[in-house]
Formats: sequence, structure tokens, C-alpha cells
Amino acid sequence: MTSNKQQAFEILFLGASGAGKTLLIRRLKQLVKQVAQRDMTDTMPTTGVEVDKLVIGRLETTVREVGGSFTAVWPNFFSDCHAWCYVIDMSDRVSVSEAAVEFVNVMMHEKMRNKPVLLILNKMDIEVAMTMKELDAKILLNDMTRDLGNRLCVVEASATEGTGMDLVLSTLTSFVDSRCA
Repeated sequence: MTSNKQQAFEILFLGASGAGKTLLIRRLKQLVKQVAQRDMTDTMPTTGVEVDKLVIGRLETTVREVGGSFTAVWPNFFSDCHAWCYVIDMSDRVSVSEAAVEFVNVMMHEKMRNKPVLLILNKMDIEVAMTMKELDAKILLNDMTRDLGNRLCVVEASATEGTGMDLVLSTLTSFVDSRCA
């Protein structure tokens, strides 16, 4: 006998303050038709935790965003997530290295090692944004992608302009659908 109850799926959004997590989630809501198109650029840094429900793939999915200034409590949410996104503000060249180190730290955490991850290189629309090639030189991103296979996906995006968001949504959908298979 099969259950009518859908499986739960949770995606954790992490990244430094101001990286664009809130706006990315708003764009996702727009793509899945859960909010009307409006000016989405009026955001404030998340203080604490924000939780949204989105239908991604075949499931109602919990999207949990933990503020960038709360890195000490991030591990409290690792067990419950099935996949995670890490957002890097590529226009903030000074902080990119620190964000990349934090990304690697989370990726190596015992509760996160085997979970699919989407690395979102945000704010690529800004002229001074670091390129993926420059990031690769800093953190050997291509080696990580090769070593982790399909567990790590990297997407260049601009939450402000909405570019790359279709790819973000399709990647998250594949994460959800692979869990449902």
C-alpha cells in the first residue's frame, strides 16, 4: 500500500550577508508562480532564519535561509536539509576568498559531505565581478567539480536581473526529483 503523504524535502540557503540569498529565493518564488512580478530588489539582510515553502519538482519544498552573520549556528540546520545552496557575491572581490573558504568548510562538514550542493555565483551582472576562471584560480573550483561529480553544480547568476535563475530552478528540481525517484 502506498502512502498519499508526500516526502519532505528541505533546501538550505547559506552565504555571507549581502550575497543575495533573499533575492534569489524571491526570484525562485516568481519562477514557480508563487509571487507576482514586482520590484524585488528591496531587500534587507536576513537576521536569523527565514523559511519559505515552494513547489519544486514534484514536492512542496522547505527553503530555509540562514543569515550570513549566523555562521556559528549554520551546523544546527545541516541534519535536516537534503540539499543546499551556497551563494557567493562575486562583485565583492575582497570577500570572495573568505566566502569560498566558508563554502569549503560547510562542504567538508560530516553532515554535508554527501548532500547535493548548488554553488551560486551571484551578482555576475556587476562589471567588477570576479569571473569563474578567477575563482577557479583561488579555490580550484574545476577540480572540486570534477572530484564531486554531479553532487556539485555551479551556476553563474544575477538575482537582480534574473539571469541564471532558470538554471538554478532546474538544478534544484533535479535535486528534488532524484530524491523522489
